[in-house]
Amino acid sequence: MVLHLGKNIVLLLLVVSSSTLAVFGQRSAAHPEWNNREFAPAPDTSSPRDDSIDQSYRLPTDTVPTHYTIRLHTDLHTGSRAFSGIVDIEFDVIVPTDAIVVHNRDLLIASAALYAKDQDGLLVEFGFPHHEFDQRTEQLTFHPGQVLPIGSYVLTVEYSGLLQTSSNSGFFLKSYVNDDGERRYVGTTQFESTNARMAFPCYDEPLLKAGFTLWITHIAEYNAVSNMPVEEVVPSEEHEGYVTTKFGPTPKMSSYLLAFGVSDFVSIEDGTQQCLTHHRPRQGSRMVARTVLITALLCLLASPTTFATRPAWQWLSEPSDFTLSFERELSDLAGSLPVPNRRQAVDESYRLPNNTSPIHYHLALRTAIHENSRQFSGTVKVLFEVLEPTTTVTLHNRRLTVQRAFLHEEAVGGGAGAQIEQVAHSTDPDTEHLTLAVSQLLPAGSRYYLRVEFEGALQNNNNMGFFASSYLDNNGNRRYLASSKFEPTHARSAFPCYDEPLLKASFELELTHYKEYNAVANMPLAGAPTPDPDNADYVTSRFEVTPLMSTYLLAFAVTDFTIRTADRQTVYARPNVFEETAFPLEAGNRILDALSDYMDISYYDYMPKMTQIAIPDRGTGAMENWGLVAYGEPVLLFNPAINTYRNRKSVTTIIAHEYAHQWFGNLVSPHWWEYIWLNEGFATLYEYYAAQLAYPEGEYWELFTVEVIHSAFGADASETVRPMNWNAASPSEIAALFDTVAYDKSGSVLNMFRAVLGDPVWRYGLKTYMTARQLDGATADHLYGGLQEALVSLAPTLLPATVTVRQLMDSWTSEPGFPVLTVYRTYGEQQEAILSQERFLSSKRLPSGHVYYVPYDFTGGHAPDFEPTPAGYGWLAAKADKIATGVPNDQWIIFNRQQNGYYRVNYDAHNWELLIEALHNDPAQIHHRNRAQLVNDAYNLARAEWLDFAVPLRLMSYLRRETQYAPWTAAGSALTYLYNKLRGTAHYAHFQVYANHLLLDIYPTLAIDSVAAQETLLQLYLKQFINTWACRVGHGDCLAKTKQALAAAYQARTPVHPDIATAVYCNGLVDASDEIFVWVYEQFKSSRNQAHRTVLIDALACSRQPAQLESFLTTALGSGAEFDALLATERTRIVSAVYGASREGVDAVLDFLMVPSRVTEFVQRLGQSALNSAVSNIASRTNNQPELDRLNALLVSLGSQIPESVATSARSTVQNNFNWFNTLEGLVVVEFLEQMATTPQEL
Repeated sequence: MVLHLGKNIVLLLLVVSSSTLAVFGQRSAAHPEWNNREFAPAPDTSSPRDDSIDQSYRLPTDTVPTHYTIRLHTDLHTGSRAFSGIVDIEFDVIVPTDAIVVHNRDLLIASAALYAKDQDGLLVEFGFPHHEFDQRTEQLTFHPGQVLPIGSYVLTVEYSGLLQTSSNSGFFLKSYVNDDGERRYVGTTQFESTNARMAFPCYDEPLLKAGFTLWITHIAEYNAVSNMPVEEVVPSEEHEGYVTTKFGPTPKMSSYLLAFGVSDFVSIEDGTQQCLTHHRPRQGSRMVARTVLITALLCLLASPTTFATRPAWQWLSEPSDFTLSFERELSDLAGSLPVPNRRQAVDESYRLPNNTSPIHYHLALRTAIHENSRQFSGTVKVLFEVLEPTTTVTLHNRRLTVQRAFLHEEAVGGGAGAQIEQVAHSTDPDTEHLTLAVSQLLPAGSRYYLRVEFEGALQNNNNMGFFASSYLDNNGNRRYLASSKFEPTHARSAFPCYDEPLLKASFELELTHYKEYNAVANMPLAGAPTPDPDNADYVTSRFEVTPLMSTYLLAFAVTDFTIRTADRQTVYARPNVFEETAFPLEAGNRILDALSDYMDISYYDYMPKMTQIAIPDRGTGAMENWGLVAYGEPVLLFNPAINTYRNRKSVTTIIAHEYAHQWFGNLVSPHWWEYIWLNEGFATLYEYYAAQLAYPEGEYWELFTVEVIHSAFGADASETVRPMNWNAASPSEIAALFDTVAYDKSGSVLNMFRAVLGDPVWRYGLKTYMTARQLDGATADHLYGGLQEALVSLAPTLLPATVTVRQLMDSWTSEPGFPVLTVYRTYGEQQEAILSQERFLSSKRLPSGHVYYVPYDFTGGHAPDFEPTPAGYGWLAAKADKIATGVPNDQWIIFNRQQNGYYRVNYDAHNWELLIEALHNDPAQIHHRNRAQLVNDAYNLARAEWLDFAVPLRLMSYLRRETQYAPWTAAGSALTYLYNKLRGTAHYAHFQVYANHLLLDIYPTLAIDSVAAQETLLQLYLKQFINTWACRVGHGDCLAKTKQALAAAYQARTPVHPDIATAVYCNGLVDASDEIFVWVYEQFKSSRNQAHRTVLIDALACSRQPAQLESFLTTALGSGAEFDALLATERTRIVSAVYGASREGVDAVLDFLMVPSRVTEFVQRLGQSALNSAVSNIASRTNNQPELDRLNALLVSLGSQIPESVATSARSTVQNNFNWFNTLEGLVVVEFLEQMATTPQEL
C-alpha cells in the first residue's frame, strides 16, 4: 500500500496475490513527538553541502524548478510495460547558464524544446536544445546553444519508458487475478527517495520543490488516482476507447512525494477520503466481501469521524461489534457502503468576489487588421455598483497589458464624471483576476466608473477571444479580418470585464478601423462611421447600446465583407461568395419568425436586428451572439449548384440551433456554467424542431432520433460520464462542459419531457420560465418551476399527486447515464409484464441504487397504436414493478413509442422472437422510428452482452423489406462494425452475402445515378446510404453505374449533380483514369466553397490507384503559391480520408510513410499527433497476417519517430482484432454468417 497524506487521503491497495493484502511504505517516525507534524525539524537547511561525499551526483544550482505539467499515456491494461510522456518543466534561471541539468533514469528522450517567458507570461520559442546523458550520475543535460540570462523558462521534453516489474520503485506494474480467473494489470508509483526520475525527467532532489499538474491517458474502463482530486475526465482525441484523467495542481512539494496509480479498482468514499480496491462486490462472494470489509476498515482507520463520529481505534477495539455472524456482518456492511459523490468540488478561487457588480460597459477598440497587424488597443469604462464595502475591484483579464486604470465618479447625467484617482493594479495569471486597489473604502450602494486602458494581441485564427482570420480573393491576394468569439471565458482576452454569465450589463461599443473596411456588432450602427481625428485612413464605427446581457454574448467583427439584406436580417460574407448568402438569409427569416411564434415571445421585442456572418477557416462551428450570429463558412453558405442536400440540411438546422439560443442562452442565460444544458440542450432540441416548423416539407424532425438520441446513447454509456448538472470553475473545466452531455443527451432528455407533458403544457411552461427569468440567469429549478406552474394551470392531474416536475427531471439531470428498461412478460392469464431498470453501460454491469423516473408507454401487435399522448404514459418509480399490459401472449409488445423516452428497452427472449417475426412478415405494422429503435437497441444490447449477437443479426435481416431511412441508418453502425472486423479475413465473403441479401429488394428501386425533382430529403439520405453500402460490398451494378455517371460528367465537363455527388464521385473514382482523377482534383483546387471542397477531398481519397493516391497525399504536404488556398484542416483530412476510404488507401499511406524524408516533412507540416493517429488508424484496419507484416515493417522504419507507446498500442490493436474471432461475440457472428451464406435464401 502506498499511503500519501496530503490535501486528500488516498489509499491505493495493490494486491500481490489473490488472497494476500500487502501493505507497503509504512514506518514509524524516529521521534514520537514528530508523529503529527508534517516535517521534522532540521538544524540548518542552508548549511553547505558535506564535502565528504561525491558532490557530482548533485544537480547544479543555477536553475530551479517552479512547476511541472506531466502528460502520460499508458496501455498497462494489456500488460504492456511501455509508456510515453511529455513534461513541461517550468524553471527559473538564477545564475546565467548554458546548460539545463535534470535527472533521468532509463527514459528514452525523443525531443526537447525550450521557451522563454516574457513579462506577460507568454512563451517565446528559444530553440531545440540537444541533450546528453551521464549514466553514472543519472544527469540529463540540455544544451540550448547559448547562455540563458536570468529569467523564467519552460523546457518541454517528449520521452518514453518502461514500467518496472522487478521492483516496487518508480512507475511499476503489478497484477492480480479477478474472480473470473482473468489476470488484471495495475500500475502505481513509489518515488521515494530517487525514483521520480524513472517516470519523468525532473529535479529529483527534496529541496527543489515545485507544483505538479498531471494528466494520464488510459483505457476508458480503468481509472486514475493521484495526490490531488480529479478535475475532469475527457475522451482521448487520439486514441479511441481511451480517456484522459486530469488532476488539479498540487501545492509545492518534492518530486518524491508525487504519486499516481492507474487501475480498474473500485472506490469507497467517505467525505474527502477514498479507498481503492481491486474487487467489485458480487453477491455471495466471501472473498470479495472480506476484501470490501478490509478496505472499509482501512478507510475507517484513516477517518476518526466515520460511523457516528466514533474514533476508528475505538471502533476496532470493541469486540462487541463483531459478535454477529461474519458473513452477515459483511453483507450488511457491503450493502451500506456509500455511493461515491460524483459531483467534484471545484476551486472557487476562480470565481470573482461578490463585492461589486457591473451595470454598463463603454468599450472602445482600435485595430489595423487590414494590414495584418495583430496588435489592438482599447479603453473600457465600466460602471459598477458596490455591493459590499471594499477597497478593491476585481475583473477578469487574460493576457492583456493594462497600461493605466482610473476610478471616476458617476456623472449626474450619466457617464464617467470627475476622476477620483489612478489605481494600482495586478493580474493573477492563474485565476486571471485583475485586482484594482483604491485608496478609500467604497461604501455599499455607491456607483463608480472604472476606466482601464490596455493593449492586446489578436489570437491567430483559433476561434477564441478577438482573433484574426484570412481568405484569398479572386486575384489570389490574401485578405485579413478580425472577429470575436467569447463563449465561454474569452471576453476577458479582448477587454477587462466581469466575465461570468450571471454578471449581465449593457454594452456601448465603438470600433476604430481602416476606412475601406466595415464593422458589425450585436446592435445596429448609431449613425455613419466618423473620421478618426488621429489618422485620415481610419474611421470609428459606433453602435447602439445593447440590452442587459452576459459578456460572452458580446460580438463584433472588422472585415471587407459584402452584405445581403432582407427585412431586419443581414448576412455578411467575403465578396467572392456573395451568391451563396441567399439561402441562409431566407432560412434565417423563416426560422426566426417560426421560433418567435412558437415561443410566443418575439425576438424583435428585445433586439432590433439580426446579422449572420460567415468567418473563413473557422471550421464547422457557430456562435449564437445576440444579434450577430457567427458561423464557419461550411455551415452557413449554400450554393445549390455544388452543395449537397446534406449541406442544405446542415445550414438549416445549425441556423435553427443558433437562433434557438436567442431565447435559450441570450434572453435567459445560465446562472453558472453548471447549467449550460439549459442553453445547449434546448438549442439541440429546437435545432430540428424549429427547422421542421420553418420547412415542414424538409422532414428534419425525422432525423432527431437517429442523429441526437442514438448519438447521446453512445457517449452516455460510459462509466465515467458526467451528469447534466455538473459544476466547474477554471476556464478549462468550463470549456470541457461543452460536450455530448450538454448537447445530445440534454436535448434528448428535454424532448422526452416535452412529449410526456405535451406541447401545450411544455410551451406554457417555457414562456412562464422565460418571462420570469428574462435578462437574467437561471438554474434548473427555475425551469422546473415554470413547467410545474404550467401543469397546475393546464393539466393538474397529469402527474401523480405526490410527484413534482423537479423530482422527475432531477432524477435525469443530476445523475449520470441512462437506464435500460427490461420488459419481462409473464405470459400468464393476467397478461402482465415485470418492468425493471438498470443503468446501461456499454462494457460492463455495475450495481447502482439510483432510480430514474422512467416514463413508459407501449403498444401491442393485436392493436398497434404508435401515437404517444401525455395521458398514455406510466411511470416506473422503483427498480422494478409489475404492470398489466392487456396484450395477448401470442402478440408482440413494444415499449417507448416513437422512442421519445431516453432509455433503451430489452425484452424477454420470446418477445424478441415475436418482434423479429413481425418485422419479417410486415415491417409497416411497427412505426419506422420504433423499427430504428429495435435495430439500435438490439445491436448495442448485444455488444454489451445483454443479448446473444444472433438476435440483432436475425432482426436486421428484415431490412431487405425496409424502405425508410431511419432503420437503415440505425443499422449502419452494426454493419460498419462487422465490416471492419471481417474485411480481409476468410469470413468476409459471408458478410458480403449477408449485406447483399439485405440490399436485394431496396437497391433496384433507387436511381443511384440521377435525381428526380420530387425526391424528398429522407429519400436522398436513403439513396446515398444504400448506394454507399452496395458499392462498398462490391455490388457490380452499383460500381458500373457510378463509374458511368462520372465518365459522362467528365465527357460533358459538367459537375455531377450535388445530391448524388458524394456517391458518384467516390465510387466512380475507384478505378478511374488519371484524366478523370485530375479533372476532379482541378474542381477541388478551383472551388472556393469549403463544404464543396470537403466532399471532393473525400471523393478523391476513394481512388484505389496507388499512383493517384500517392499524388494526392503529396498535396497534403505541399507548399508554395499553388497550395495557399489549402487549409490546415484540409491537409489532415486528406490523410485521414485516404486511409479511411479503403484498404488500398491504408496501403497508400503505409507506402507514403515508408519514405523517411516524407515522414520528417509529414511531422513538420501536420504535426506529431497526425503521424501517431495515422499509425493507430492503420492498425485498427489491419485484419490479417500480410497486413500485420506491412504494419510491422512501417513501425520498424519509423523507429523513434513515433513514441514507443504508439507502436505498442498499434500492435495491441491488431492482436485484439485477431483475438476477436475467439470471443463469444466473434464466434456467434461467424457462425451466423456462415450458416446464412451456405443456406438457400428466399428470393
